[in-house]
Amino acid sequence: MADRLFSRVSAPQLCQITVELNLCFRSIYYMYTLIRRPRLILDFALTLVFNHLVLTTYYSASIPTSLFFWLVMVTGSVWTVVAAEQLCVKREMTEGLVISRPRDEAEEMEMGGVARRE
Repeated sequence: MADRLFSRVSAPQLCQITVELNLCFRSIYYMYTLIRRPRLILDFALTLVFNHLVLTTYYSASIPTSLFFWLVMVTGSVWTVVAAEQLCVKREMTEGLVISRPRDEAEEMEMGGVARRE
């Protein structure tokens, strides 16, 4: 079964899969480090996919019609969104919820911004 599956994959297709996986790993890392909220990951990931589609369409002068192209793009984008969101949620859970007590505005105005000793 595996021999038949891999015998149908040509060298350019294998190269495309390898490049897409590399880009997924990089985009997961950059999204994890730059984006703080997990709910924003989907927007940024789909923006990257849209930009890739626009550049691919411009380069080839036509919209990609290959089923293989769309399969690789959908799989890569789903994997990127799920992995980056999971990492961001894990980071938020380890950082914890920071709650500061409310500041007294009247006292702050009277003291002129001098740090209070407790």
